[in-house]
Amino acid sequence: MVPLLAGRPIKFRIWLSGAQQWKAADADGSRCGHRCMHVEAGVYTLSSTEGAVLTQFTGLLDKNGKEIYEGDILWQSQEAQEWSMYSPMHGLVGWNEYQWMFINEVNNVGWNLSEKFASSQSEVIGNIFENPELLAPNVG
Repeated sequence: MVPLLAGRPIKFRIWLSGAQQWKAADADGSRCGHRCMHVEAGVYTLSSTEGAVLTQFTGLLDKNGKEIYEGDILWQSQEAQEWSMYSPMHGLVGWNEYQWMFINEVNNVGWNLSEKFASSQSEVIGNIFENPELLAPNVG
């Protein structure tokens, strides 16, 4: 059973840069195929960090029902954020000290990645590890 935090599953995925592939991992590390991570004082770390990056599930789904993880790149639809003069645009999913954020460094903007925004106006189009070019200016 996947543990819950504030009603959302605690799940991770691990980018293995050497193999250029993802591994899924639950909070206890059981889905890695071995004990690949451990937790101490509420902080999750990889057992072996060489060429691996741990990313966390946000608890949110995009408009197509795809899980959104830290490091994913989202496309914001034309209808999104009617108040935004930058719509449509792409952005990176990241964590600040308090919340998940949609961040577009080209336009120097970012905002809270809410459930409403994610599920109705955003689409996962890639991630920073496999598709860094999607964050370049004039993409989309």
